[in-house]
Amino acid sequence: MNIKKHWTKTDLTTLYAFYNNKVQHIDCIIWQNQIDPQQTIEIIDALVITFENTKQLIIATDSSGTGLYSCTSVDEHITGLQSPDPRIRLFKARADKTQLWQSVLNKSLLSIGLSKDPDDISLYLSDGIILNFENESRELRMHPLDGILLDYYEA
Repeated sequence: MNIKKHWTKTDLTTLYAFYNNKVQHIDCIIWQNQIDPQQTIEIIDALVITFENTKQLIIATDSSGTGLYSCTSVDEHITGLQSPDPRIRLFKARADKTQLWQSVLNKSLLSIGLSKDPDDISLYLSDGIILNFENESRELRMHPLDGILLDYYEA
């Protein structure tokens, strides 16, 4: 059974609040599981975009791992995710040094793209988001096993 998740009004308000702000730097929060030393698992749990006004937009996996949500505090997101087992940890990795994100530095977030729920067009599915930065876009997709998938987006 495929459970649909939706962006909340709070999520949408948070996302819209960052329109026309320039990106200063981008980090990923990585969830790492080393319980099996032969097979370390790492997934992107959240994307943290810091803007020139030092405010942060966090697009993260929800607690069930089936959708995305937005918030403005890394601490708010990671509360409850920390494990007492040292083989499971969260850490921040600089993403804007990668080819995918370098070219959006100092560019403004102009708009976002969301998918409408075909069963209720007043709702937006939280399975992905497109971030439009001036002349280029990036896509974030939620995968139940692989976390957040990041890629270039071309319309």
